[in-house]
Amino acid sequence: MFTGKTSRMAWAIFSGSTWWRWEAGTILAGVGTAVAYAFQGWENWPLAASGGICTLMAIVLPVVQARKATAEAKRVNEAAAVEARIAAQTALGNEKRRLSRLLEPLAKELIHLTHAAHRDPADVRRRLKFMVVQTVAPKLADGVRVSFFKLQKHTITPSRVLVCDGISDGRDGHPSTTFPLGEDHGDFMLNYMSNSTNAPLFVANVRNPPPHIKSPPEWLSGACGYETFVAAPVLSKRDLLGMLTLDSERQGALVEEDAETLALIACLLAVGLQAAGRK
Repeated sequence: MFTGKTSRMAWAIFSGSTWWRWEAGTILAGVGTAVAYAFQGWENWPLAASGGICTLMAIVLPVVQARKATAEAKRVNEAAAVEARIAAQTALGNEKRRLSRLLEPLAKELIHLTHAAHRDPADVRRRLKFMVVQTVAPKLADGVRVSFFKLQKHTITPSRVLVCDGISDGRDGHPSTTFPLGEDHGDFMLNYMSNSTNAPLFVANVRNPPPHIKSPPEWLSGACGYETFVAAPVLSKRDLLGMLTLDSERQGALVEEDAETLALIACLLAVGLQAAGRK
């Protein structure tokens, strides 16, 4: 058994300066225990040595196991980081291929339509809009509707309104929501779409939109018929021609990356409409 003085010495060793390494602490513990046993009588030195060795093993083994566990955790974390990088690179590659499959045929069709001879410009513009929505819709998730909202202007009054003119695909029916000047939601949408520096609009849940978005009544009541809404402006220089929209009946079917893709398509459509207007 430890004497009172010996116990105080051992406690002083282990509770002292924090710069002691675990290895030094382990060795001192074993030696101190062996000495403590030996103080009881040198004739019992085999028993003292055995006690010291047992004590040493009792301290060393947990330390070794802890180090092994730390090394294994580090290895697992490194492997997880590598897998995460590979997954991110794979996702990026898939997104690039998806954009290429979507935009390349779209660009070719735009060039073909805008350079077709002896076509009425108004007919070309309408064909361009239909071609865009019909090309994009099959590439998206099931039930996602693609629509073109044209900007209607009145020649006598300054009234303006964004309204779907029957050009949509991906789901039966056309969007019934309009965005007229003079109403909060219409003023917001017209101003937002007219600003070329704005990012495409992404509303994950139309029943609970971000505070800065002015919602049409149909969104809050659910009468609009969709849960998620995405919009990107079709701008010719700084003139708003309309907007392309995506909407889905199911939350989660559209993500912010879809909004970025829609913005690229809207830019292509704007170039095509501008070219058709010069015919």
